[in-house]
Amino acid sequence: MSVKRLLDEARRFIQIQSVSQEGTEELVGYAESLLQMRGLQTKTQQVTHSLEGVSKRQFNLLGTLGDPLVDRKIRTGLLFVNHLDTCPPGDIKEWASTGLDPLAMTLKDGSVFGLGVASGKIDFLCRAQAIQKFRNRKLKMPVYLAGISGSELGMLGTTFLLQSHALNPRYVLVGEPTGGALMTATASLVLAKVSVQYSTIEKGVRGYNRKVILRSKGNAAHIARPQDGKNAIDQLIDFIKVCMDSGFELRMTKMDGGGIINQVPQGASAEIHLASHQLEDFKAFFNEFHLSTNQKDAFELELGTVGDSGIAFLPQELFACLLELRHEFGSISAEDRKSAVAYRLFQSTGRTELWVGASLAPHDAFDHLEARIKKVTKALCDQYPHLNIQFDRMREVPALKAQSDTWTETVQRVLESVGLPSEGQVFPSYSQAGIFAQKDCPTVVWGPGDLPKNVGLENEKIAIQDLEKALAFYEKLIEATCL
Repeated sequence: MSVKRLLDEARRFIQIQSVSQEGTEELVGYAESLLQMRGLQTKTQQVTHSLEGVSKRQFNLLGTLGDPLVDRKIRTGLLFVNHLDTCPPGDIKEWASTGLDPLAMTLKDGSVFGLGVASGKIDFLCRAQAIQKFRNRKLKMPVYLAGISGSELGMLGTTFLLQSHALNPRYVLVGEPTGGALMTATASLVLAKVSVQYSTIEKGVRGYNRKVILRSKGNAAHIARPQDGKNAIDQLIDFIKVCMDSGFELRMTKMDGGGIINQVPQGASAEIHLASHQLEDFKAFFNEFHLSTNQKDAFELELGTVGDSGIAFLPQELFACLLELRHEFGSISAEDRKSAVAYRLFQSTGRTELWVGASLAPHDAFDHLEARIKKVTKALCDQYPHLNIQFDRMREVPALKAQSDTWTETVQRVLESVGLPSEGQVFPSYSQAGIFAQKDCPTVVWGPGDLPKNVGLENEKIAIQDLEKALAFYEKLIEATCL
């Protein structure tokens, strides 16, 4: 099968939306028929979860070529793993490469453009095509191909697959856009939440009788590479601080933003009240700030109205807490190979939550950062006794730590045989690999396409020649491992 036919199939594959929060059911249904046509036996799994605001239509797909019997005591088989879910498309107006439709796969200048082309969807098809070549060959152990859901939701699908005991692989090759380089170690990811509880009492506006809605507009990026984007929550907090430092007396009734686990937030907003005599000065300050800082598109200001009923202002101490946490997360991100991204600001009655995703180098433990953040929250509790502040670790994706083993050596030898770089490197993001390694499965990471300034952004792309190299590598790896 040629790369041309692969790309013809990829066009439909990309067209089927599989954004993490919306599920993979439709894509898995289509992918299952493709694997069956290639001679693989298939099994689907509905991945159960209790995440708020996330579709229940999360499905894994497992294809097997060779003996499908599984023995929990004996490891056997080569497992290829790809995640089929994608990041959200971001700003549709920025998808110039695909005619403003991120699901309309487009070929241009030797590359393929579209949502998910580099993050794993086309690589899944590459691996399926390579496996098909061996459908009539006698294999000494099976070849598995897993399409996983929920990877951008804390690796839900991977954990579910392993807990199901549907396979017990001897070797694992996790697919990620490594630029064709072998990754023998990866970063980790920890999702955590800082909750602030307080009493709210409706009161009269007390002179704060002008309302404005301030919207912050950032640029999306993958949470593992926050430097590729602009955090709308951080931007909102920073601007409100500038306004207060400039003499404006602001009271807030609402602050929220972000919400997507794996993404630097694109949007955040605050509902702000101020005195009528400051309104015109505030509007002038807002316009001058845009001109002087060259941030014309960073904020929007909408004038609102104040009703006759009482208003429950947020405690002024709450903003001081958010500001302190924002500074702490920023100082963590300034350190080498660390990032702490506030990706969700959520408000309910008497409660505000700031969710953070922390990415760490393979040998860095989160315990130190957790102690550091808890120290900050305790100091805030002591300073503001009317606030109840709590830190909770919610979910973790472990790091893959480099090891010398026969599987790594085999992969390196095959890469060299097809003229690809074989030296082990550290993947700058988290992946499924650490979860398999925790189960004592020899695991490495490799895939075509690039992560930096590509995956999680508009106009995602992958070079066609990278797909051709991937096909050659996968075929040789199956030969070296399973024949």
